[in-house]
Amino acid sequence: MSTIFIYVDLFSYTRNYGISRSRLGMLLTRKIIPSFLILFCIPVLYVHTYGQISGYVNGEEGEPLAFASVYIKSSSTGVTTNADGYYILPIADEGFYEIVCQYLGYRTITEKVQVAKNPVILNFELEPESIIAPGIEISADGEDPAYPIIRRAIKERKKHQKNIESYSCESYIKGRFDIEKVPEAFLEVFIDNMNVFDVDSTGKGIIYLSESESSFHKAPPDKIKEIMHSSLISGFDNQFSFNNAMSMDFSIYDNQLEIIRDIISPIGNSALFYYKYQLLGTTFDSDGRLLNKIRVIPKSRTSPTFSGVIYVTEDLWNVPQGELILTSDHAQQALIDTVKYTFNAVEVAPHTYVDIKKHLWMRIQAFGFKANGGFNGVFSQYNMNPNFDDGFFSREIFKVEESANDKTDDYWESIRPIKLTEKEVENYIAMDSLKIIRKNKLDSIVNNPPKFKFNDIFNGYSRYLDEGAKQFSYVLASEGTFNTVQGFFLGPAFNLRTNPDSFHEKGYSLGAAFNYGFSEKRFRGGLTYKFFSNNDNNTTWAVSAGRYILQYREVPPITSFANYVYSFLDEKNFAKFYEIDAVSIEYKNEWLNGISLRSFAEFGRRRALVNHSDYSWAKADEKYVSNNPLNPGSDLPAFMSNNNLILGFDVNVVFGQRYISYPNRIFKMGSKYPSLRIASSLNYNFDAGDPYIQLELGLADSYNFNVAGDGQWNLTGGIFLLDEPVFFTDYKHFDGNQTRFGIPSIYHRSFHLLPYYSNSSNDDYVEGHFQHHFRGFILDKVPLIRRLKWHVAAGANYLYTADRNSYGEVYVGLENIGIHIFRFLRFDGVVNFDQNGQLETNYMIGLELSSFLNSNNSASKKIRTRF
Repeated sequence: MSTIFIYVDLFSYTRNYGISRSRLGMLLTRKIIPSFLILFCIPVLYVHTYGQISGYVNGEEGEPLAFASVYIKSSSTGVTTNADGYYILPIADEGFYEIVCQYLGYRTITEKVQVAKNPVILNFELEPESIIAPGIEISADGEDPAYPIIRRAIKERKKHQKNIESYSCESYIKGRFDIEKVPEAFLEVFIDNMNVFDVDSTGKGIIYLSESESSFHKAPPDKIKEIMHSSLISGFDNQFSFNNAMSMDFSIYDNQLEIIRDIISPIGNSALFYYKYQLLGTTFDSDGRLLNKIRVIPKSRTSPTFSGVIYVTEDLWNVPQGELILTSDHAQQALIDTVKYTFNAVEVAPHTYVDIKKHLWMRIQAFGFKANGGFNGVFSQYNMNPNFDDGFFSREIFKVEESANDKTDDYWESIRPIKLTEKEVENYIAMDSLKIIRKNKLDSIVNNPPKFKFNDIFNGYSRYLDEGAKQFSYVLASEGTFNTVQGFFLGPAFNLRTNPDSFHEKGYSLGAAFNYGFSEKRFRGGLTYKFFSNNDNNTTWAVSAGRYILQYREVPPITSFANYVYSFLDEKNFAKFYEIDAVSIEYKNEWLNGISLRSFAEFGRRRALVNHSDYSWAKADEKYVSNNPLNPGSDLPAFMSNNNLILGFDVNVVFGQRYISYPNRIFKMGSKYPSLRIASSLNYNFDAGDPYIQLELGLADSYNFNVAGDGQWNLTGGIFLLDEPVFFTDYKHFDGNQTRFGIPSIYHRSFHLLPYYSNSSNDDYVEGHFQHHFRGFILDKVPLIRRLKWHVAAGANYLYTADRNSYGEVYVGLENIGIHIFRFLRFDGVVNFDQNGQLETNYMIGLELSSFLNSNNSASKKIRTRF
């Protein structure tokens, strides 16, 4: 869901560079400008309009009404008040206009005004809406009079949805988040980093402010295209906002609204199973139509549902406005306290209503930190059912224009349908000051690099070179420090990278990694050079040479750290290693959108390895099995040394892949179709003789059943042609697991209990994986247990090899286990069977945080040549 992506991305802009010294002066300068001066200066900027209407929208007690809609009647031309209740509505032509002011819970007012060259001041004072209590009593069966109205709205839902499935409009979106509370224990650290955010001495202030303007186009069945014309992020003039109309492309007429998760619409097809309804009364819209005000109430505390109020028009049975609340329990997100979604639609054609305002607000809290904010979208200049040219819609669904972040302050002031508040103006000024300080701090780091200290040997070291054009880094990549082949080992790694801070990754990197085993008394190391020539189509060249220690499965089935822990605590050396002296080359490129190629070649001399250490901390009196995966009881080498040449390629095809384009990068957005993988390699072993070809085909996809959950599946098959591999290093090895711990994020393509090399094959093979996440679909309905917010997952894995027949397993798991935001645990019960029909029942503990350990040894080969 893009809303979450935007909200998480807010924190990707933070960098630590020092304390602002000029912020106070800038703010004082801003405060001496009276607010009335701004109001009189703004009209001059509207050079493309005839005049304007401006004013304030207040409640009956004078309180400002934030984000009220002010628009020209019978059109989609309108604006929204800011947090102070102020608005400016530009007018293109002289004449008389009916101006409508609308705010949820208040009586709609329409005023007729004449607009000429002089600005018009039009203030609104709204009274609470007059609600006529229901005149119908609850029926004998206890049904509220809201139910027949809702049934009609559900029946007419698709008709209203069809009315708005094809249109073009202009979109303006403002994003803003404020920090409202910082725990006292963190306050000093937070204030020390005020050069990142515009916050005061109590830690309060705006931490994110952005604006965007775009054109949005939509056509059935699912065609969309958005072009962002302007983008502004407070304090970051070289970045592009992630605000977009696509992220707010949901409607009350959808069955589910994608807000944090798929939330059932109060008028969706299944709404009556999830909601209760109460008719609060009736009122009238600006055209005198009768509106039914209905409260929607979730039946379950944890179901994917809203609470709140919607208005249903009598006889039309549409929903022109509403305010819907999503709580943490219903969102199933511990970090989210509350989400509020407010929408307002106007009639642009007979019986056709379009949203001119969408306001998505949320409160976030964790560990005593509290923040609030969200996104306000104003949509205008609708063109209903336009005739789009052939080829107008393509796989590029979103594009940011090159000059989007080059717009002037005057331009922004002239197009904003939501005027900045004084606090927001101050934030832009303050963040401009902080931007200079951050740049000066970065320049200082670049020009005065830190000196290398003794403890940097263990902690790592980094410095910029050539005035920031390059970056050198060093880490002591030990990743476990022990295995039975090498004993204790260490592996320092070095890297030199050009354009280290560039979003557009063009340039090169040069890496060197070394490894020394103290028991084996053997030194290994390698060099890797990568050249990034074109970031738009991911063109990369890589060359690698060195002596490496590898596991037999090139993507290791067990991490170095996990193997280290099992060796020390249980004297089980699951990882099996061999050595290769190799020279490799790789080329990667995306030929066309959705079709990517990786080709490679490698010549290597391979040697079997044996154990050199029996050290164990917990079971020193026991003995490890050998490093021979074919015969763990024998200390003989697993194979004879041999020389091997391999040439191969991988082609990945994502049918119908969509993407979004920024001036400096392209982001792939996936597809609704399965992806296809075709891989082949020609292998010639100089010591075995005849060559062989390995051919592999794979299909993979993910799906979404909305409130019923989502899942993934993949199917892979392979054959060996001409001949069969002789050496075990060339067999097909599968992603098994002999521990009781796993990484849930790879369960959809790995086995739970398959021994690492038990079913390795040099013959035909087929493997399939399926996993479905029910999310809260099952346990949300179980009293008491639903309060735990656990989710159910289930799946199956299957493997067939021509020489070993079949292996399979089915599993059911509980995921999202934990407290508050720490929900990274999972527990699975697994039943597996082998070719002999023997059943085994076991368990698996999933720990998502363990994925950071899923890395190769520092001296491992950087170019993959095995499937």
